Amino acid sequence: MSTPTEETGFAHSLKLSDSTVYSNLINGQLLYLFYTYWDGVSPVRRISVAATRLADRYGEQLDLFNPPKYDMVKLEDTVDAIRKRFGKTSIMRASSLEKGGTFIERSQLVGGHAGGQSLE
Repeated sequence: MSTPTEETGFAHSLKLSDSTVYSNLINGQLLYLFYTYWDGVSPVRRISVAATRLADRYGEQLDLFNPPKYDMVKLEDTVDAIRKRFGKTSIMRASSLEKGGTFIERSQLVGGHAGGQSLE
């Protein structure tokens, strides 16, 4: 479904076939929507994401035709534990270290913004 916006942009939605707890699956679908509908030229001013029907980790329906996804759950738990113990920047994607990467800088801000320093 496509909804025109006031700015020259686009708004699209996508419904997953099943509820999920896997952030990689959600991220993949977000990238699919973005690269399918973005013209590759227009500046990106805002991206909004909303999610419903997220699943409880332990309430997953078993699938007889595909292997269990417990390794992905263990990986996400491990990444969360490392970040909780050593900080947000202790584990990140390698692309954050490339020129133009903003993850490290933005991790020091409140909600990705200057926060408390704005009154100085």
